[in-house]
Amino acid sequence: MALFPDKPYLDISDYVSGYGETIKSAFSTLNSDQLRMAASTLEDAVNRKATIFVCGNGGSAAISNHFVCDHLKGASIGTNAHPKVCSLSTNIEVTTAIANDIAYDNIFDF
Repeated sequence: MALFPDKPYLDISDYVSGYGETIKSAFSTLNSDQLRMAASTLEDAVNRKATIFVCGNGGSAAISNHFVCDHLKGASIGTNAHPKVCSLSTNIEVTTAIANDIAYDNIFDF
């Protein structure tokens, strides 16, 4: 899939139209069976009160942290679900301290 934006947009309407087409194209690649399996895996983990660990690199690290917010706050309010979710991408201070003082290979050991 091509990155968006893939060209300069001089008009906001053209930008919105191009963005919409990119989103439509991305959604057409989703596999419903894989989505159901992922949802089932998450539901099973929540029901077992297991800790769900998520992580990412770059912008995906932000998505990882947002996933925690969505599940700790969003999924818990007004429901019986109380997921335990931890982002391995959070606490950049600890991550970089371990990387700098010990080794990058050890950032998730503590």
